[in-house]
Amino acid sequence: MTTSETGHPTTALGSRNRIQDILARFSANFLILWTPFFFFSSFRGHPLPPTALAWSIVPFTPAALALTVAAGPNKGIRRVAVFTLAVCLFLDLHAPWFENSTAIITAALIAILFWLIKEHLALIIAVMFGTMLVMSAFNLPGKQYNNWTPRKVNETTPQTATSPDNILIHLVLDEFAGPDSIPQEIPGGAELKAELANFFRRNDFTLYPHAISEYASTKASISGILNYDAGKKPWKYYRGRHPYILNRNPHFNSLYRHGYKIRVYQSTYMDYCTNSPVPLDSCFTYRFDATDWLQSSPLDDIQKMNVLLGMYLNLDGFFEAAWKSYTRIFRYAREHGLPLPQIMAWDGTVAPAATVDMIEYLRRSVAQAPAGTALFGHLLLPHGPYIFDKDCNIQGHPLDWVSSHPLHEKANTRAGRRKRYTLYFAQVACTLNQLQSIFDTLKESGKWHKTEIILHGDHGARIFATAPRKQNLKRLGTRDLADGFSTLFAVKSRRWKPPSDNRVRSVSWLLADLDGAGNQPASEYEPPVIFLEGEGDEMPWTPMRWQGTTR
Repeated sequence: MTTSETGHPTTALGSRNRIQDILARFSANFLILWTPFFFFSSFRGHPLPPTALAWSIVPFTPAALALTVAAGPNKGIRRVAVFTLAVCLFLDLHAPWFENSTAIITAALIAILFWLIKEHLALIIAVMFGTMLVMSAFNLPGKQYNNWTPRKVNETTPQTATSPDNILIHLVLDEFAGPDSIPQEIPGGAELKAELANFFRRNDFTLYPHAISEYASTKASISGILNYDAGKKPWKYYRGRHPYILNRNPHFNSLYRHGYKIRVYQSTYMDYCTNSPVPLDSCFTYRFDATDWLQSSPLDDIQKMNVLLGMYLNLDGFFEAAWKSYTRIFRYAREHGLPLPQIMAWDGTVAPAATVDMIEYLRRSVAQAPAGTALFGHLLLPHGPYIFDKDCNIQGHPLDWVSSHPLHEKANTRAGRRKRYTLYFAQVACTLNQLQSIFDTLKESGKWHKTEIILHGDHGARIFATAPRKQNLKRLGTRDLADGFSTLFAVKSRRWKPPSDNRVRSVSWLLADLDGAGNQPASEYEPPVIFLEGEGDEMPWTPMRWQGTTR
């Protein structure tokens, strides 16, 4: 009896089953890959317009097709292995516990389960992840995510009977290089150095040109500066990670003793509020990875999608390991004259964009601040990535944004250093424009003449050819030291007289001198000691007497 005689087209049925199996495999793989990205967007309140979110389907489709082919037509070990790996990737992105032995045991259990249901595995996974996606689409964004967190901490009563009649503003400008360390041989360097001098002069600041940090690391440097100290174990002043929580803060003690009500403006990188030694008037926290700025950004839909996609592809775990592996291959190929494409230059951070939004909030706060208020802020500008031109317009393609050194590398080639400094100069100019908006607000409100301002960096631009680390001790040159450690220190105050000898001094020494915290006398000058990071987070740092110049 033939197929046609029975009316049962077995050939057509088999073909239809194969097509259904392919569609099930593709749907399952696509949903495993794209659902985490949708969750990532949902957690952030869906900062992309619907059209931009729809565009995100495109980059995930080739990967889903590749996994569909890899899973194969046979419902056996190959298919089980592919889906096990794909689901493990999903868990790696969403389950903090999925690591080390726990990850191995979980993967084994998943593989056993998938083997037991291998006949309908693709369809089951597609339905499961499709259901998760639909449920997520109808849920509100995660409550744990906020771009802004203002909160009243205390109605404070400072220790003095009378509060000061001025406002004090203390801003840490992350990665702001000292004027004398700006390389003059790079186009735009000489012009920026001159502009820095003019900017601070016309705004009544005293600029200390030879300031350095004692560390080329934010968490170590800021915690040391606020404690007027530096040493081999910088972690003694902070704990935790993301945020790093400051354990001790003599600078806040000094402000409080002088009668100031302290308002803090911090990022989620470092927490100055939780363990503050004195009552705070308020604490405002902004996420340095905030994405709400995308909603009003002039970027087109595809670029907005690339911003969120780039952040997603830089998450810790599998993606980080994959990029690091490719970086090693890329570096080896480059050293042997074999060109490989650089898939992505950007490290996934958006701190400058989030900071510009925060500065607008700070500007409004300054306008409303009464006398006797001290405003302390940590601004992640001109910190990379270098996304702004001098007028603070976003420039370049998001996936091509660069920071102080290549992705997952510690240092620059000569051409890379030149490129990065050129972009950095523009972001410094943008930072000056942002500061000027705060200054103009103070001038317009009539508060300018009774406002003291402290501005300093936490370390240099860090656009170095050789990273200032322990293993590079014998290779470091004066230019590397200047790139890593030379930083800004500028003060608008009638009460502070900087040391007249104009020698190289650490920011921690200068702040202690400004606070009257008991310093080594200027007459007993010794070059500062800087500290080089080792391989481990809790390995003692290596001390080195400053031998460079900030020029």
